[in-house]
Amino acid sequence: MLCQGKCIAVTHGAKVADLSETMRLALKRGTRGIIGRLAQAIEAGMADGSLSIKGSAHDNAESLYQLWLGASVMVKIGRTTHPFEIAMKTTRQILHLSA
Repeated sequence: MLCQGKCIAVTHGAKVADLSETMRLALKRGTRGIIGRLAQAIEAGMADGSLSIKGSAHDNAESLYQLWLGASVMVKIGRTTHPFEIAMKTTRQILHLSA
């Protein structure tokens, strides 16, 4: 199944951020929250030994979020899931997970 446009950051993020400071700040808070939760999950994985990273959990979480956000946009543009496949491969490399 292809991206169905349900992620507001993907579908409206750039447009809304340029038009409304209030909405830009709301999107910023929301994405910061997602990145924070992802960083916590990475820290938990490091603690239980299921993954490892180079650098900080927060920096890796931010990079992964940006990777998947970009992949989501590219899925919409190309109408193919190939960007998700590449994003998953890169995610596994970042987290030092086996294929």
